Amino acid sequence: MKKGKIYGIGLGPGDPELITLKSANIIKSSHYIFFFKKKNSDSRALNIVEDIIRNDAHKIALEFPVTTEIDYKKKEYKDALKKFYEECVVKMDNILEKSINICLLCEGDPFFYGSFIHIFERLKERFEIEIIPGVTGMSGAWSATRIPMVSGNEIMTILMGTLNEKKLKSQIKKSDVLVIMKIGKNFKKIFRVFKDENLLDKAYLISDATTRKEKIYKLNEIDVKTVPYFSIILLKKTIEVI
Repeated sequence: MKKGKIYGIGLGPGDPELITLKSANIIKSSHYIFFFKKKNSDSRALNIVEDIIRNDAHKIALEFPVTTEIDYKKKEYKDALKKFYEECVVKMDNILEKSINICLLCEGDPFFYGSFIHIFERLKERFEIEIIPGVTGMSGAWSATRIPMVSGNEIMTILMGTLNEKKLKSQIKKSDVLVIMKIGKNFKKIFRVFKDENLLDKAYLISDATTRKEKIYKLNEIDVKTVPYFSIILLKKTIEVI
């Protein structure tokens, strides 16, 4: 008996109108829709597609046991997530073995810092998996700020805000174009580095890009002690026009 198929669906940065036609068509026809969510909060992914999910679809939440409350470098954090992803796989496995296709919703693009990657690596040898690409959060952010990020021979560097201060400073020094993701509680550390490098006036922070909650700040004008987790910092040191 043929097994079910997994669709890893890229949803884009948040605006429902930025979902691709292919993603929308697969979601509309799906009877089993899986989505990730934090504890005690709504699912951003589910909110993006709520108007196109069929009424009789089974919506199955995959709730992270931890997010930012434990340091990602600690064994406790890694063990909790490993167990979580293995439990997710069991839930999917039970449906796929019955020859039923499933969707796993992914904000942004499934293969760009997505939790989907951990599911994919566990199931890729046993089930057919199709990845539907999505618009990344960073492209939503630079479109909102109207910064033409990369041109000519420029090299863009993408960093996680979770890096230590020394690594951040090293990368910022040698990068012409920079994207920093996973800001949240790492903001104060990142702010210090930009201040030390005299780059506050060249950088932007964008939160909830492309959504109704979108906010754009120049880093040298920002007056907040904490920023939303779904924030991105963009740095473009110079803009050259031929």
